[in-house]
Amino acid sequence: MGKQELIAGVKERSSQISNNLKSWSKFEWVLFFVIIPLLLFVVFLLPQNVKDVYLIFNTTEIFQVHTIILHAYTHSTFDHLIGNVTFYIFVLAVIFLFENDKKRFWILMGCAFLLVPVINAVFTFIFWNFLNKDTTSQGFSGIAATLSAYALMAFIFWGLHDVMPMFRNTTKLKGREYIGYTVMCVLLAIVIGCIILFGFQLGQFISGENVVSNGIAHFSGFIVGLLVLFLYDILQEDRIINFDVMFAISILMGLYMYIPYLQKLITVVNLGGI
Repeated sequence: MGKQELIAGVKERSSQISNNLKSWSKFEWVLFFVIIPLLLFVVFLLPQNVKDVYLIFNTTEIFQVHTIILHAYTHSTFDHLIGNVTFYIFVLAVIFLFENDKKRFWILMGCAFLLVPVINAVFTFIFWNFLNKDTTSQGFSGIAATLSAYALMAFIFWGLHDVMPMFRNTTKLKGREYIGYTVMCVLLAIVIGCIILFGFQLGQFISGENVVSNGIAHFSGFIVGLLVLFLYDILQEDRIINFDVMFAISILMGLYMYIPYLQKLITVVNLGGI
C-alpha cells in the first residue's frame, strides 16, 4: 500500500465516522443515551425492600421468574450504578462512532437487553450451586460487558474495512502481498486475543466491601456479545470464512482459559479457601 493509498484510506475511515454519527436517528440517541440511563436511576431510587423482593435475583428463589430479567437493571448502591452507567455510556459511544450496520446493531441490542440477563441468571445459578453457596445478583454490568465486546469488534470491523477484501482473495496473493496478508493475520490474531483477555479480566471474581463481583455474569455477557457477532457474520452472503475461523478460534480460546479458572475457584471455595 503506497503513501497516497494510505492517506486516502485514513480520510475514508474518518469520513465513515462522520457518516456513522449522522446515521443515527434522534430516537436512537435519546433511547440509548437518555431513556435507558434514566430508567436505571429510577429503579435505583425504589425502596430497597421492593428491590429485594421483586427485582434482585436470588439463587434460592429461582421461581421468581421476573427477577431473571429485572435484576440486570437493578442497583442497590450509587457507586455500583454510576460505575455501570459510565461504562455503558462509554462503550455505547464507541459503537455509535464505528458501527455502520443498523441491522447488526438492533440484533445486538435486543440480545444484550433481553437475552443476556437470562443467560447471566442461569450461569449465576449454576456456578454458585457448584460452590454450594447461595447468592443474589443485580446490576447492569453483564449487559455492559456484552456491549463492550460489541464496541471492540465494531472498532476492528471499522479499521479493517479496506483490507477485508484481501481475506476473500487469498489464492490470488503472491510474493509480498502474501507476506503482508500473513503479517496482517498475525496482528489481527493478537488484537482479538487481547480482546479475549479483556473479557477474561471482566470475568474475574473480585472481593469488595461485603460484596463479590459476579464475574461469571460479566464473562458470559462478554462471550454472548462475541457469539452473536460471529453468528451474524457467518450468516451473511458476503461472509469472510478466513476471518470467521480466526474469530471462532479466539472465542474458543477464551472459554478454554476461563473454564479452568472457574474450576480452580470452585475447588478452592469448596475446600474452605474462601
